Amino acid sequence: MQYLALAGLFAIVPLMAGAQTREVTGKVVEAITGAPLADATVSIVGSQIGARTNEKGEYRLQVPAGDLTLLARRLGSKHLAVKLPAGTTTANFTLERDVLELEGVTVTGQATTVDRSAAATAVATVSADELNRVPARSIESNLAGKVAGARLFENSGAPGGGSQI
Repeated sequence: MQYLALAGLFAIVPLMAGAQTREVTGKVVEAITGAPLADATVSIVGSQIGARTNEKGEYRLQVPAGDLTLLARRLGSKHLAVKLPAGTTTANFTLERDVLELEGVTVTGQATTVDRSAAATAVATVSADELNRVPARSIESNLAGKVAGARLFENSGAPGGGSQI
């Protein structure tokens, strides 16, 4: 009899765990045109749970049951946070363009991104026009002489030998 009760308990536990989360779906669009925004990120504020939108601006996210706040963001757009009450399964976002017209993101050696104004070290900019002005074997060799203080070392003269900056 005890084994039967224990087996019943193990059968109910996965059902209870499933009831503690819910799926939230929605769409992220641009404010002026209403066009879907691909590659926007929708995440739960205060956690690492998030999802990216597809080419139609749609996302699907597993969230905990209960009240929470979702944050939608995209490069070049203002962030938008929306409070999501318990039981709500859809949340749509309309993002406005950023008035600062963000032109790029600085990629640091720590595998994180930082806004240029918040970078702790000097940042050099090389435009696509400058890179395309002279043909080169690789992006590394194309940067030679265009970034002050950067040193370029070729590993070997062989094709595909690579470089170090």
